[in-house]
Amino acid sequence: FHQNALFSTGYGSDYGAAFGDLVLVSSLRQWGPCFIHYTDQVMRGEIQPRQALFHGMSEGFSDISQLSWRVPQGVQVAIFEMRKRFLSGYKLFCGPLYDNMGNLSIPHNKCLTNIELDSVQWMSYMAEGIQYRGSVPLPECGAGKYSKLNDAFEFVGCEICPPGTFTSGEEDLLECDACPAGMFSTEGICKRCPRGSYSLNTGASFCLECAPGQFQDSEGMESCQACRPGYFSDQNMTIDCTPCPPTQYT
Repeated sequence: FHQNALFSTGYGSDYGAAFGDLVLVSSLRQWGPCFIHYTDQVMRGEIQPRQALFHGMSEGFSDISQLSWRVPQGVQVAIFEMRKRFLSGYKLFCGPLYDNMGNLSIPHNKCLTNIELDSVQWMSYMAEGIQYRGSVPLPECGAGKYSKLNDAFEFVGCEICPPGTFTSGEEDLLECDACPAGMFSTEGICKRCPRGSYSLNTGASFCLECAPGQFQDSEGMESCQACRPGYFSDQNMTIDCTPCPPTQYT
C-alpha cells in the first residue's frame, strides 16, 4: 500500500512508527487502563459484564499519535484544538446536533447514554437515510414491509413498501429498496417481468409491453428484441416472431 505512495491512517496503535510519514495519524488505544477500569466497575456492580462503555481521551483510554509532517499546518492546529476539547471532557454525542439534512437529531441538553450508543447504530443520528434511528431493536416486519417510526423515532408499525420497491425481510429496515431493472413490484415483493414485456429502469411498479415488431421470450428482461428479417409481430407483448407468409418479406 505505502509502496505506491498512498496516504493512510492507523487504527489502534501507532502505524507511523512502523510505516513512516505516509501514515498521517493513528488512533491509540490504552487497553490496560481501560480493562482495569472496566473490571473494577463490574466488581462494584456498577455495570453488567459484556455491557459496552464509551470512554475516550478525558478518561485516558484513547489518544492520537504524533501527526505526520505531511499534514498541513492549519489542519494540525485544528486537530490539536479539538484534542484539547476532548481532554477537557467534551462529549461528541451531546446536543444540539444536526444530521446531514439539517434536521435536529439530538436536542439541546441531551447526551446519548452508553446504553443508547451500544444499542443503536449511532451514525444514524448523524446521517439521513441510515436505516436505524431507534434506541430499541425493531420488530421483524417481514419481506415486503418496512418499519415506520414517528417524529420521536419510535416504532409505530409495519408498512407495505410502495410500488416499485421491496424489502427481503432478512433485516429490519426503515426504508425499501428499488426493484432492479427487469423486475417490478406492487406490494413490496419484486417479480420478474413476464415474457413479452420489460422494465428498463429500477423502481418499476409495472412492466411495459413489447410493441409490434418486437418480442421477448425471457422473463426479467430490460428491453425487447426486434424481429429478425423475414419475421414479424403485429401485436403487443409478443414472445416470438412469426415467419412471413410466402411471397412476403420484412
